[in-house]
Amino acid sequence: MTQEYVQGKYVLGSRNDPGDARRNNEDRIWVGEIRRREGAPLIVGIVADGVGSAEGAAGAQIAIDSAEKSIRESSGNNIPQILTDAIDFANITAYKENQEVDGNGLTTLVIAIIYNDRCFVGNVGDSRAYWIQGTGKGKILQLTRDHSYYNIYGGLIQIVRRAGS
Repeated sequence: MTQEYVQGKYVLGSRNDPGDARRNNEDRIWVGEIRRREGAPLIVGIVADGVGSAEGAAGAQIAIDSAEKSIRESSGNNIPQILTDAIDFANITAYKENQEVDGNGLTTLVIAIIYNDRCFVGNVGDSRAYWIQGTGKGKILQLTRDHSYYNIYGGLIQIVRRAGS
């Protein structure tokens, strides 16, 4: 395996393993350097985990493609805004596509952008980003929280049953 250094300091790579060989792989990955017309080049990693019981592979690919397009067409160096815009554009694009084809392409999305030796991360859903410290230290730090009911609202969903139901 050859290692390609980007901007003289980063090694980029991706690997996807669905685990159970009987399971369809609904996940999609994109990683690379984006050279924009305006603004500094960005190192970007995008992961979309399509929902397996739906048309997740299609939704995941739409999310990846549209997020990458949004970042490529971005300008300036406000990376948090670029992340927000990419996630919003991926959501709008996937929603419109699902409406047009009466589909159910659901997915989560995680985007990491490296700019000026800083890593910015945005996520939607229950896919996570981790920082893995190499060189023998073996430390792993979870950078994002799942967007689950418990994490957002601080408790379990309460189901209230009405009398007679």
